[in-house]
Amino acid sequence: MRDEKRYRRSLAQLFALLGGWVFALGYALWGVFRGMSLFALAVRLPILFGLVYGLLFAYFFWLMRHGIPQNGSGESS
Repeated sequence: MRDEKRYRRSLAQLFALLGGWVFALGYALWGVFRGMSLFALAVRLPILFGLVYGLLFAYFFWLMRHGIPQNGSGESS
């Protein structure tokens, strides 16, 4: 049981990390093309990355624990 919890947590961390990096890369490219200063990017990117990572981790960890609903009643089978 303990290994399953660790596996779920690690998988949630992996998905959150990948999602955070995709967001950070997209935001950095969007900021460069928009003409945002490097200082603004350097200040905003770590904050936004941490926020997105935290939200994605919470969502994916919740999803791993409760499962994806399979039927219309919202219950997982």
